[in-house]
Amino acid sequence: MKSSYFSIPFLYVALFSVALLSCDNATDADHDHDEPPAGLELLSSGVVIASQNGTVVSYPSGDAISIGVNETIQFEVKFLHDDGDVIEYHADEGYSLEFQNKNDDVISLSHLEGLAADDHDHDEEHWTLQLTGVASGTATFSVQLMHAGHSDFLSRDFTVEVAP
Repeated sequence: MKSSYFSIPFLYVALFSVALLSCDNATDADHDHDEPPAGLELLSSGVVIASQNGTVVSYPSGDAISIGVNETIQFEVKFLHDDGDVIEYHADEGYSLEFQNKNDDVISLSHLEGLAADDHDHDEEHWTLQLTGVASGTATFSVQLMHAGHSDFLSRDFTVEVAP
C-alpha cells in the first residue's frame, strides 16, 4: 500500500516535466508553430533550379544543379504547403534558414552577402543563399528551417555538379 502513495506523486511530477519540455507547450506564446512545410523550391532569378516534394528531389533538367568552377549563383529558398502554395516564414517570428554543405572542397555555400542566419533586418536576403563552384566534382547540400533553436524541416540532399 505504501508504494502506491509514492508512485502517484512521482507520476504527477513526471507528467508535469514532460509538459514543460514539450515543444508544443500551449503556455509558451513565443514558440507557436506554423504548419510545417511539405517541400521546397530553390529559385535562381525566379526560375526553379531544384525542388523537393515530400521526399522526392527533382531538377528541371538532369539530375543535379549544374555550375562551373568559379561560377556563382544566388538562389532563394521557398518552403511549400502540400498543395504547392508558398509558406511565408519570417525571421522576426523566430524562423531562420541554415544549410549543411557536405563537400566544401567542391562548392562554397553561404548566406547572401555573408549575412548571418539571425540577421532580422534583411528578411528577403535571409532566405537567399549563394552557391559557388570551387573545384570540378560532385557535392551535396541540404537546408533546414530552424525555429526557436531546433529544426522544423530538414531537406533531402541536393546534388551539385561542378564542371571545369
